[in-house]
Amino acid sequence: MATLHEHITAAVEKRLAVAQAATPGPWEYDGNPSAVVVGGEDGRSLCASAYNWPDPVCAANATFIAANDPARIIRDCRRDLKVLARHRPTADIEGRGPFYNCRWCSAPVPRHCAEIRDLAEAYEIGVDDGDG
Repeated sequence: MATLHEHITAAVEKRLAVAQAATPGPWEYDGNPSAVVVGGEDGRSLCASAYNWPDPVCAANATFIAANDPARIIRDCRRDLKVLARHRPTADIEGRGPFYNCRWCSAPVPRHCAEIRDLAEAYEIGVDDGDG
């Protein structure tokens, strides 16, 4: 059975792979309320259109999509992997199971530290303190 740490790592790596496979961009919202433009290797091209929504919704969606381009997601995932590396569970201590007292947190409790809990929430993974 995978640990919470392993579940989060897998989720981050999956998200990172999706972002790396996308057109790198830059992704821009140029004021056209129904389109997000992506700058690819062959120049600018239309990435997404949303003509079925009223203007304010299209503009809001286009702004959001452009703000979350692959470069941004890649940076976020790399940061999350660094957090996971710092907050990995320590080895089994005296047969009591893996403790989450990373040197970063310095609190020897058999629970997930706040950083791991926050990442689990961000990736919609439930926290069960009974797992390793």
